This record gives sequence, structure tokens and C-alpha cells, in this order.
Amino acid sequence: MKKLLFLIFNLIFFISCYTSSPPVSDFSRDLPVPPLLEGTLADGEINYEFEVKKGETEIIEGIKTETYGYNGNILGPTIKVRKGKNYRFKIYNNLGERTSVHWHGLRVPGEMDGGPNQMFIDGDYWEPHYKIEQPAATLWYHPHTWHKTGEHAYMGLAGIYIIEDEISDNLPIPKEYGVDDFPIIVQDKRFDRWGNLVYSNEHIGAMYGMRGDTLIVNGILAPALDINKKYIRFRILNGSNASNYLYSFSDNRDFYQIATDGGFLEKSNKLKKIFLSPGERVEIIVEFKDQDKNKNLYLRTDNKNIMKFNVKKLNKNIEKIPAKLVNFQEYDIPFNVKTREFILQGLGHMVTINGKQINMNRVDEYVNLNEIEIWEIRNIGTMHGTMMGGMMGGGRINPNDDTGFSNGGRSLNGHSFHVHAVQFRVLERNGQKPKAFEDGWKDTIFIDMEDVVRVAVKFEDKGLFMYHCHILEHEDNGMMGTFLVE
Repeated sequence: MKKLLFLIFNLIFFISCYTSSPPVSDFSRDLPVPPLLEGTLADGEINYEFEVKKGETEIIEGIKTETYGYNGNILGPTIKVRKGKNYRFKIYNNLGERTSVHWHGLRVPGEMDGGPNQMFIDGDYWEPHYKIEQPAATLWYHPHTWHKTGEHAYMGLAGIYIIEDEISDNLPIPKEYGVDDFPIIVQDKRFDRWGNLVYSNEHIGAMYGMRGDTLIVNGILAPALDINKKYIRFRILNGSNASNYLYSFSDNRDFYQIATDGGFLEKSNKLKKIFLSPGERVEIIVEFKDQDKNKNLYLRTDNKNIMKFNVKKLNKNIEKIPAKLVNFQEYDIPFNVKTREFILQGLGHMVTINGKQINMNRVDEYVNLNEIEIWEIRNIGTMHGTMMGGMMGGGRINPNDDTGFSNGGRSLNGHSFHVHAVQFRVLERNGQKPKAFEDGWKDTIFIDMEDVVRVAVKFEDKGLFMYHCHILEHEDNGMMGTFLVE
């Protein structure tokens, strides 16, 4: 009874903190497209510079809100690199407090990873350098600051990181950035009555992660995009702290998935909707037609319109969406493969992996370089989490739905699990082969309540790395472990 009263109190507190109604918009503003970061060539390396700083953004039109950004007021420039090239970054911290910059999904040595071991103070700079040694993909970069990742990301620190290679060059797909190839960063926010961002890692914010009631795209509320090409490629990132999204189009049209977190699928995957948990990415191609000019056409998630498409005169940019994309080199898993288990449990400040919270002075797992392993990730949840999840819209949904998750991805008790410095392959979800939408290279995967997911991993870079829940408040509250590759 005491537990139930405590949970009800938390729910009342959560509601009372946010008394303002979600803002509305008429989709009259153009979709902001993050600029490409420009670099210079010196001594065989391509050099990039940017700064971390505070600013002001009209997320809601006409209201200036304090935000954080890389080089600008919110979010960051898109970084585009090529496989086989060497890069050096100089990142200046003008935020007023320490921060870090993590390359989410990128294979790098441990000291270049940008985790909590690589934080740098206000007024200082960090200078990572590395060679790109993985195929074309849509990755991203964001803070990974000790106990501050959630707040810093919520305030606006995130950017897209694109790898290109010869295969992506030669595929007949849209690839002109900002013309027929667009990054789409979806986040949710809460505002007070004055238009300030509201953030909390206490009470419900700690239990289930900071979740907003207002969805924004590329840093603003309700943008619109003029469509001038027949086929458009969208690189979609769930950049929210904690919320899951099920994306679709308002007219229920088909689209084609061509990539997961770590790169292209073997073949394009025809869908009407696709699920992303925090940190996951997907690339899709959408066909637009002349008759769409007279439609109110939107990208939506969970029946909420988040971005409008204004279809103009369409120019043909590719002949058709290719069925075949790339050839996979599957892992040859040995019969005596080492298997590790990762048990996810708890909510709020009581989150654990394998019964432990993060200790930066402890190595949790020792991993051999270039050795294939199977990691089994299991979400056993908590009793009060199950009760509260039901109260707030969680609970069991048909396990045979399109996601393959035990609870259809709707439970608030799920965890988004991210492993640094690797792209893994999903072998099984709940004893079944993965659905086509996650049957590719992944670095982040949703583990719903009662889910058991088995993935094949092989680490090809030495150093100390992290695995953790990508609900950022759970990460900040200790749901993270370390592993040493040597």
C-alpha cells in the first residue's frame, strides 16, 4: 500500500509540475536543415572545429528559449566523413561547465570515444583524432557527461554524423544533402508557461526518463518541408531522452527502409510504420507523386502530426527504389562462442545492469580483441514498474505485432540498450529471428519488459568503453557498465 501511495504521489507531482498546455503551430515554418561542417586538409588529416555553447532558439515561433548547441543555438552541424580517411577534431567548450562529445555508433579507440572518461572543462578543448574504418551509415554525436548527459542532450546538444563510402556513392538512391537527402532529428520537450524548457531527473523524470508533451523536429515545433523531388531520403534519429516513437505517414502510404543504425540493409524493406527507441536511427526512402500536391500530408508518430510536406512540381531524381542494396558478411560464430548475460532491472535511481550501478574505477567485463561473442540482454523489470507502467499507458499488447517486442514497445518499463564502439547483429528476439526492420547492423536496441535479445558482437578497437541504457536519465542514475577490450 505504501508503494502504491508513493507512486500515486509521484504521478500527481509530475502532472502538477507541468501546468501549461502543449503549444500548437500551423506548420508554417520551414524545416531547418543543419549545415554541413566544413573542414580543412593538413598533414594527411581532415580537420574540423566546433564549439559547445549556450544560445537562444525560437522552438515555438515568437518565443525565445534558452538552448544548447554545437556551433549554433541548438543541435549541431552535420558531420560528413569518408571510410578510409583520417580526421582530427578540435572541440571548444564554452558551455560554462564540463562536457564531453561521444561519437554514437562510431568505431574508435577507447580514448577517442568521448565517454565520461573524456570530459573536458569550460574554457578547454578536446582534440580527438581517428581513421574511419566502417561502412556508410548514419550515426550521431551527443554529450556523455557524468550525471549530466540527460540535461545536456535535452537542452539541445545533438548532431548527425554521416559516413560515406564507394558503395553509398554507387547506389542509385537520393544523396544530395538538403535537396533529396534530409536529416530528421525528433525530440520531445516540455515548456513552462513562459516558454522555458522544463527538465527534471527526479520523481517520474527519474523513473521513466524525461518525457515531453511537445514533439519537435530539427529544433523547432511543427516544421514544413517543400518537396521538389520524386524520391526523398530521410535519415531519422530518435534524439529524445526517453520516448519511443512509431513513425508513419498521415495517408498510411508505403515507404522503404534502406538502413539501420550501422548501415545499409541487404535489401530495401517495404513498410507502413517503423519503431525507434532513444538513440536508434533509420534511413527510409519515400516516393511522392503529383497527386500529393492537393493533400495535407504529414510525418506522424503515434497519431500526432510532427512535420508537414508541401509537394511542389516534382523532378525525377532516381528511376526507382533499388531492391538490392549491399551484401552482408555474416559473422562465422564458433560452436564454443563465449556468451555474456546482461540483466536490466529497475527504474529511477534504483536502475542496475547485472545488479550493479556504474563505478568508473571498476571494469565490469574484459573482452578479447577481434573475438566474436554473443551478448544476451534481458529486461526483468520491477514490481512497482509494472504497476506504474499500466497506470501510465504501459502493459501487455499483442506480442505478435509488427515490432516483435513482448509488449509492443508501449510499456514504460522498456530500456534502450547501447553498446559503444561496435555494430552488432541481432540473432534472436524472444527466441525468434528479428523482424526485417532490425535485421541489420545495430548499436542500440530496444529491450521491452520481459524481452530477451541475443546479439553477436566483435570488437575491433582497443580501450575502455561503455554499455548502458539510452534512456538518458537511467544512464545518469547509474544504469551503465564498462568493458575493456585488449
